[in-house]
Amino acid sequence: MPKRQRTRRPAQRRSEHETPPPSQRPPAGRTEEEPVSQGAEKEAVAGIDGATMPDANKTDLTRRITAAAATWLDARGFRPVETEVPAVTGWVADLAGFCYPTRTEAQSLKLIDKKPPYPTGLTSFSEEYHRVLEKWERTYAALPLPLTAVVEVKASPADLARDTKWGRQLPAHLVYLATPPNLVCGESLDARWGMLVLMASGDMRLHRSAQVNDVAIEQTLSLVCQIAMRRDNFTRAARGREFEKQARQTTNTEINRKRLSKAMEVVLAVLDGKPVDDVLRDSAYREAKLPKWQIEELNGLAKSFQRVRV
Repeated sequence: MPKRQRTRRPAQRRSEHETPPPSQRPPAGRTEEEPVSQGAEKEAVAGIDGATMPDANKTDLTRRITAAAATWLDARGFRPVETEVPAVTGWVADLAGFCYPTRTEAQSLKLIDKKPPYPTGLTSFSEEYHRVLEKWERTYAALPLPLTAVVEVKASPADLARDTKWGRQLPAHLVYLATPPNLVCGESLDARWGMLVLMASGDMRLHRSAQVNDVAIEQTLSLVCQIAMRRDNFTRAARGREFEKQARQTTNTEINRKRLSKAMEVVLAVLDGKPVDDVLRDSAYREAKLPKWQIEELNGLAKSFQRVRV
């Protein structure tokens, strides 16, 4: 018996006005021709500990840079990191934080070199290596503690040109400028400033390390206090809302227990044959807050129950 030849059905062409299936439709708010950027998924600005940093006066790009810079600082030991911190008179930092950096965190900040490796092939004490190691340890020990940092976020040339703080006395040991790519040329920025650049992936990269500035101890303590007060504002408000929630829950529980007790008194009174009018005038009925129709229906059920018993 000869085999039947299978014929392939020609593909149907979709009309220009025909709605494509859901799997082929572009995402909402985006046309088919519009490319999807690599960092489009990181749209919301989230601060440390899950706290958001909304600001109606800032653009979406500014919020993304702020969030990425805050994450970058947190990963290097700066805790807490707060937004809109008054650093000195006339200078409100977009981000500020302080830390007691470990050796690894100091290396990540480019404040010290990597730990010198032990020479290979040595079988005895190396005096030269220990001199190099002691010099490296002294460099780390010379870092000021606590180490303070502020970050200025700029998303456009106009925003950068409006700011006049670039030549001022710096309020922290480390100061950074966080920008999108290609906004600032490194040679045009004061050498004391470090540069953070937002990459297409949404991560922040250290483009140029910051110099460790000499800051008076009074200014350091003032900045630390300002950061602590900013954190306290958020923490205290959240804690206050939690206390209010617990108080409402406790009050509602007590009220519900009292209403349940009074409702049981009303039900027992009706079942005992007490007239409905007397029950409605009773204080227990008012405290139980039972609808009148429920009392009348309960009274009818009680009378039916009594007739059945008789």
